[in-house]
Amino acid sequence: MRQQLSNWFRAKRDRLLRQVIADAPRRGETLQLLDLGGRAYYWRRLGTDFLREQKVHVTLLNLTDFELYAGDEDPSLFTYLVGDACKLDLADNSFDLCHSNSVIEHVGLAWQMEAFAGEVRRIAPSHFVQSPNFWFPIDPHFWRLPLVHWTPRPLRARLMRWLPLATAGRAAT
Repeated sequence: MRQQLSNWFRAKRDRLLRQVIADAPRRGETLQLLDLGGRAYYWRRLGTDFLREQKVHVTLLNLTDFELYAGDEDPSLFTYLVGDACKLDLADNSFDLCHSNSVIEHVGLAWQMEAFAGEVRRIAPSHFVQSPNFWFPIDPHFWRLPLVHWTPRPLRARLMRWLPLATAGRAAT
């Protein structure tokens, strides 16, 4: 049931993202898309045929090269960069579309989230930034126990030590 619900929400988001890509203004023939914190498997799920039809080139930027998968990916579709999404070493409007999926909530403190958002706006005139909705009863990080993200932090920390709530399993400390 959980997987069916997750797939339904992902399919809905994917339809919206496909529409954003199709409608995004571009400076050249190819839509230059920067994905902050992204992975190639995410785009394969969206559809590499769709990306080719829409003439999209995705640049995946992550903090470390460990987070990037640079295996058998098609270089006409993907480029890999290492960098800090809160302080990008890229020119203003150097991409047509900036994308981020569930990353901003991991970048740190409020001022770092603001820096991240500022870079998204600076780097491209169009954006698609998704983050989990706090008011949705299921947090994707703690999907095994709905509503747990609304509990007080000390209780949530104890629960994470006792139960494998998070996708990474039980917390050691």
